[in-house]
Amino acid sequence: MFQASKITPEMLEDEGSWDPVVLCGPMYRLLASQPIGSLDTWGARVVDGSRGSEKPMVTATQIVFGELSLDTDSLLPAPNVSRYRLETGDVLLGKAPPIRAAWICPSVHHHHFDATCYAVRNLKTSQGIWLAFCLNQPEYSSALVRRSVASASPRINSTELKRFAIPDIPEGFELLADGIADCLDRRALSSMELLRLQAEVAEQVGVLVPEEASRIQDEGSGPSSWSQWFAASALEDSLVPGHVKAGEYQQVLRHRADWRTVNSLIHLARGDGRRLGSEASEYRCLRHSDVGNDLRVPALVSRGRSGYRNVYAEPLESGEVLHSLLATSPRTVFVAQRPEPRVYPTDHWVRLRFTETPGAWALTMQTEPIARQLRYMATGIARQFATISAVEQLVLPPVPISIRQSWDSRLVRWQRQRKELDGQWLELVDRVHGLLKATESLYGPWVETFLRSDE
Repeated sequence: MFQASKITPEMLEDEGSWDPVVLCGPMYRLLASQPIGSLDTWGARVVDGSRGSEKPMVTATQIVFGELSLDTDSLLPAPNVSRYRLETGDVLLGKAPPIRAAWICPSVHHHHFDATCYAVRNLKTSQGIWLAFCLNQPEYSSALVRRSVASASPRINSTELKRFAIPDIPEGFELLADGIADCLDRRALSSMELLRLQAEVAEQVGVLVPEEASRIQDEGSGPSSWSQWFAASALEDSLVPGHVKAGEYQQVLRHRADWRTVNSLIHLARGDGRRLGSEASEYRCLRHSDVGNDLRVPALVSRGRSGYRNVYAEPLESGEVLHSLLATSPRTVFVAQRPEPRVYPTDHWVRLRFTETPGAWALTMQTEPIARQLRYMATGIARQFATISAVEQLVLPPVPISIRQSWDSRLVRWQRQRKELDGQWLELVDRVHGLLKATESLYGPWVETFLRSDE
């Protein structure tokens, strides 16, 4: 959205170019306001990321709205102190669009960050959190990127970052910032609790994979003729090499280690298979892209469209396990408690109802031996997707019932606690959004709703 603006010689000299998106766009009045704060006036320092190979290493892809998306590397011991190690209170942001920024809480400060990121440090808590929220505004980060036009590719220049205008921090923001900092730290601790549970499950499942099955997975880079790899007994309905490999792999798991098929562990009825179609004009729809590696239905999911034919007519119910048909990037969901308002999954998910400990089986289906089976069983030219029957033929390990009950109760408890944290986080985000909207009386419209689900 452009607006009629009087461009002064000083502004042209400041910009070094005539860019209508900056000079006549939503950020015009903010950038033209004098005096106004910046990282230079705040005395902040911008640190470039490491080009080395330290572990754990945070990349720009792990920065989500306001926080980091943690992975198993987050459980590794803290590395030695270096200039590339994150510090509590840093604001970590990616260099290339779309820009995302995260405030670094005490629970994740020990990581290194790589050359795809900048860390802004020497900030007060209120300054860092206010800056992170501003950088997560599309109009704000877009104007910052466009000011860095000297780069060969669209990316933020550290000099421009330090001198870029920052809206004045509202009075009394310090108390709200402290609440946000505490919430972000508790969310990080919660994420690491789940990662520890997932690591425990992966280790237990790995122990139950017999050595003979492990050798099968390593033989893929061996002989050039797949007919040399498998016995005739491994041939079933398909002669596709991957499917034959899956057959032998599963035979070893069943016969040598007593693994059982998903089909034998679930209620056979999956619902009547009806699709929502035109029955609803507006609804919440769970797509593959909505789900991460934390096995839950997120607080914000996609908005469904009227007439969309690939959505099941039955909403999610408590105790369901969903497994995606995308074999190259498998996802698993466990519905500990029925979502409100109701959520309808697309038919890219297989809906499973286990007879017992569904949370434990969901955790198990996330592990590499199960993902490997599905990759072998993928179909199509690109070998990306599996069929519903392939998911039901997956074999799962004989984990003792006492261990599964423990996993199940821990996952149910974790999802309940995470839901409460999500509610607190969204409430805090909404309050900051209100404060940013208030700046529009001075600077004009430049603020968009945070964490908005797809329309």
